[in-house]
Amino acid sequence: MDERIMEHLQRLNKYFLMLKEAQKIPLEEFIKDEVVRASSERFLQLAIESCLNIGNRLISLYQFEKPVEPPETYADIFVQMMRLRVFDKQFCDRLIKMA
Repeated sequence: MDERIMEHLQRLNKYFLMLKEAQKIPLEEFIKDEVVRASSERFLQLAIESCLNIGNRLISLYQFEKPVEPPETYADIFVQMMRLRVFDKQFCDRLIKMA
């Protein structure tokens, strides 16, 4: 597998695990603790950026094998990945909501 994609996947996993830890905090405590909320928001942002970076890298690798339109928006990255059959439409629709 591509080294850059592996790096992004490792980061994505790290952010996911951090968010899973934050999920264990009771809701009222989570709402009151600005530091926990802010760090969770940041980990979510970093996770989304990792997904976009992985998508951009896959598109750049696939462009030599198949015609791929360059994405104009973040949502387009996920649409192109669906067209390349990296994942299905249902998952694509969920990812687009993050873009």
